[in-house]
Amino acid sequence: MGKSVIAPGNIIIYWAPSCSSGAEEYGIYQGSIGFWTSHRWKFCTDVDGVPLSETFPPGNASSYYLVVPHNFVEEGAYGLDYDPNRTPSRIERLPPTLNTDRCVPSHVVTPCPP
Repeated sequence: MGKSVIAPGNIIIYWAPSCSSGAEEYGIYQGSIGFWTSHRWKFCTDVDGVPLSETFPPGNASSYYLVVPHNFVEEGAYGLDYDPNRTPSRIERLPPTLNTDRCVPSHVVTPCPP
């Protein structure tokens, strides 16, 4: 599970290493709150050089961010989408439809080991 902190003029996102094998890098995706499929890549590599965190100026006030593990061939999960009015209530969040909106075009969700 990740967390975020707002520093003066910046947002700092921290996350734990991926539990799936093969994660070599992490992409930060930005979307608009209320439009839960609007996310597209903001960063595809570690820009600030600090492992498992990223510091950057925030988007507009209605932005949300996702951290997605990937290597140079495929990417992992975008996390779970939760809707208490749906059965099942937790499903895998979908990647962007356009490959140009992703860090790598192939989306493969590898289950984490038990």
